[in-house]
Amino acid sequence: MGLSWVRQFADWRLFASLRARPPGEKRFLLLVPLTGVATGFASVALIRLLGLVQQLFWGSRHELLQHALLLPAWQRFAIPTIGGALLGLVILIARQPVGGHGTSGIIEAVAQRSGFLPLGRSLIQACANIITVGSGGSLGREGSLVRVGAALGSLFGRRFNLGGNRLNILVGCGAAAGIATAYNAPIGGALFALEVVLGNFALESFGPIVVASAIGTVSSGRWSWYNEVGVKYFEPRQPDTSFIGSGGFKAKTELRYYLKHKRGSHRPIKPMDGMYLAANAFYTYNSFNTQINYLTGNNNTESKTDCFGVRKTAWGANLVFGWQKSLSRRVFVDLYGGAGVRLRYVRDTHKEYDPDRDILIKSIDVNIRSIQDEVNSKDGFSVAPNLTLGVRLCYRL
Repeated sequence: MGLSWVRQFADWRLFASLRARPPGEKRFLLLVPLTGVATGFASVALIRLLGLVQQLFWGSRHELLQHALLLPAWQRFAIPTIGGALLGLVILIARQPVGGHGTSGIIEAVAQRSGFLPLGRSLIQACANIITVGSGGSLGREGSLVRVGAALGSLFGRRFNLGGNRLNILVGCGAAAGIATAYNAPIGGALFALEVVLGNFALESFGPIVVASAIGTVSSGRWSWYNEVGVKYFEPRQPDTSFIGSGGFKAKTELRYYLKHKRGSHRPIKPMDGMYLAANAFYTYNSFNTQINYLTGNNNTESKTDCFGVRKTAWGANLVFGWQKSLSRRVFVDLYGGAGVRLRYVRDTHKEYDPDRDILIKSIDVNIRSIQDEVNSKDGFSVAPNLTLGVRLCYRL
């Protein structure tokens, strides 16, 4: 009875139609949105890498011409020269040419190689493109996005044993998503792939190209990846409880989806504000010294104090809902709350207290009272719900 809604959902016309299709067509229909998402994420990474290169060369990610005019003449000459030297180094290391327009290579792959486009060479060309544009060369940033997107579509299709026209369509899906991401223009990206890359507007190509282009635009504009690393302050050691050093650290990675975000087609990707949904994974390690009071002896009448060290390690994952607001280009405030699951492992050292023999009077450290049973009866392991709630003031690099 409880699974009836699952059967009804599986019998829905859309899924019933998908089950009835041949295996190759099923794989193709699943790879179309996957190509759009992968190209969107890859495009964001390439655009931000280009911004970082421009920041290193010119001191700004935006308004490159204005910042270049403020520099002395020798520096405006030296930066493109250094960029050319780095480009030559890439060619020497890769031992293959990196020239040529990205679009022509994609058209050649579709027309003469049945959609085969190697990802490794495309990444090398993207690296060369970023160095050239970042150092002041007269190239467009969209070339690397289109090439990498098309190569991802070709890679997915070959990995899942697709060939013929379906592989060419996946190459076009990646190219469309790349153009759509570069200019925030999903319709333009779809028309570019249909007219320039594939050379036709066949119905079997039109639907997948439009879907991948739209998904690529949404993926690049609303997703963001945050990482956090923290170190616990070190407390001064007390002479009677110095079994272990007091300290710890925390690491967290979080993937966010912003519910509403606008960005212009003529500007690089801007920092995102507003409400978001996120999923994160975290790891924490904490070590400290503590003490407890307990009764022991023949009749548990003798009062003793036990000082010992504790090490706590935790892993977990959360689903989070939050709101972010930029205070300046670099500084923003972040409010968040969520829930998940936490796995904790607790170890103690130099502890004399025996729960089968002694009676605990008072835990000096509140952490010990909450985990005492876990330490002694579960070998230190526990699984529990995890709640997270907080406000952060952040600085964006």
